[in-house]
Amino acid sequence: MYRARRPEVPAKTWRRAVKASTVRPAVHPTDTKNPQYFHKVVDCQWACPAGDMSPNPPAGVNGPQQFGEALADVVVDVARSIETAVPEKPSIKGRTNHFLFGSRIDFRNKLLMMVYSRAFFPELAQAFSDEWAGGVAAESNTILLNGELAMVSGSGEFFSNHANRLRERTYLKHAFFFGYANGHNLYFPTIEATSEGGYGASPEMSPVEIGAGEKIMNQSLLNIYASFVLTLRTTS
Repeated sequence: MYRARRPEVPAKTWRRAVKASTVRPAVHPTDTKNPQYFHKVVDCQWACPAGDMSPNPPAGVNGPQQFGEALADVVVDVARSIETAVPEKPSIKGRTNHFLFGSRIDFRNKLLMMVYSRAFFPELAQAFSDEWAGGVAAESNTILLNGELAMVSGSGEFFSNHANRLRERTYLKHAFFFGYANGHNLYFPTIEATSEGGYGASPEMSPVEIGAGEKIMNQSLLNIYASFVLTLRTTS
C-alpha cells in the first residue's frame, strides 16, 4: 500500500475519507516482473489506462517502483485538492445507443482469419469473426450529471481527437470519455487519421467502417443536449 511521503498528512488519514479513486494515466503502467505493483501503489484503479505514451519520469526517478511512487504522489495530491459540494438541483439522465457498422474486413475470408489467428489467438480470432460477420455491433452510453458533467463511453479504442472534439462541442463544465466500455470493437480512428493509415487506422486493426467514431460522438452530443434541455425544463 502506498504511504505518503509527507508526514504532516498521513496517507491513512486521507484514505479514510476517500471510498474509491479512479486513476487513468495515459500509459500502461506495467512491470513484467511484478504485474500487480501499480495496483498496490494506488488503492483503486478502474479499467485499463488509455494511451501508450512513453513516460518521461523526472530526474532521479528510475525503475518501475520509483515511477509508480512518483505517479502515486501526483494521484494523492490531486485527490486531496478535490473539494466536493452538494448540487443545488441534482439530476441524472442517461441513454444507451447501439450501432451496427459495416466492416472493412471480410471476416468470412478463411485465409485472413489464419493471419489473425497467428497474430492474436485462434480462439479470439474465431470469436470476433463469428460476432462481426454480419457487421460490427458497437455500443455507447451517455450520462449527464446535474446538467454540467457529461460521461460518454464507447466499445473500443478511440483516437484521442474524438474525445477532444466532443469536449469542445458540449459547452459543459466537464466532459469525460471512456473507451473499452461494454465491449471492444478494436480501434475507432478519426476520418483524417484513416486517410493517413498506420497502426490503429488500417483495416486490419480498425475493421469498422470509416466515420464510425464520428457517428458515435455525434449521437452522444445529441444525447447530451437532449438531456440538458430536458434537465432545464424539469428543474426550472
